[in-house]
Amino acid sequence: MLAALDYLLDKANFEKLSDLQIEAAVRRAESINLRVRINLDEVKWLYVWVRGEGCVERCRRTWKHPIKGERISLPVYRRMAVAVQLADSPHVIIKVFKDIPEGEIEALLPNARARMSWFDRLKLLFGGAGTAGATAFKLMKIAVTVAVISKFMWILFVGAATLALRTIFGYRSVCRDRDLQRTRHLYFQTLGNNASALQRLLTFVKREELKEALLGYCFCLGEQCHTEAELGVAVEGYLHETFRVDVDFDVRDALETLDRLSVWHDRERLCAAPPATAIGQLAEHW
Repeated sequence: MLAALDYLLDKANFEKLSDLQIEAAVRRAESINLRVRINLDEVKWLYVWVRGEGCVERCRRTWKHPIKGERISLPVYRRMAVAVQLADSPHVIIKVFKDIPEGEIEALLPNARARMSWFDRLKLLFGGAGTAGATAFKLMKIAVTVAVISKFMWILFVGAATLALRTIFGYRSVCRDRDLQRTRHLYFQTLGNNASALQRLLTFVKREELKEALLGYCFCLGEQCHTEAELGVAVEGYLHETFRVDVDFDVRDALETLDRLSVWHDRERLCAAPPATAIGQLAEHW
């Protein structure tokens, strides 16, 4: 299954991340405005494929701009596919995402758990401190005015119980907020899960095969290129000059598609058939 999946993603022009790259990203375990905890022992195996690099702007709160925040630029993978199997599950999970920052791979895993940031801990600390302060004030007032041990112990017990309950419910509330934040964060980045992810990957393959075949056909018209190396250089130069992007054009995939569709005038010289002839050949192939 993994071999077939790897072949499918290679046809869609994805690149597999190495184990070192995945481990470095997972162990970094920190995202913008989101903290995630990962237990690597729960993961049986994990593979990640990526395609396309770019940048997106995110708003991040800083000490200088604690409310409004400031815009920062993050390097992202335009498309990312993840295949993972957890240690306690016989099932394989396949997911496809879009515009994922390079340091957020850990948030994509199904066993990721949102954890509290320092800001969350400060909120709990000050909330508990407020309760403790109010309780201490009452205790001092009673100790000064009424020296009744039973009442003193009762107030102490109530104050301690109140502090404990507020801390517990505050912790649960913060955890829910973080899980909601993670869910909302991944919802907008997800393109497909499992069966829908495979359908999405098939769509990627069809698009990539079509683009490669069209580029190969256009540059093989009129005997512009006579070798695979010349074809690759010509297409890559055109894409760089026209769109200012650097790509590694898959010449073999383009020629394989043109061979399958039989749109050649002279295959040995890489001379494609003229459009009128090619249309007839494509109609016959269909």
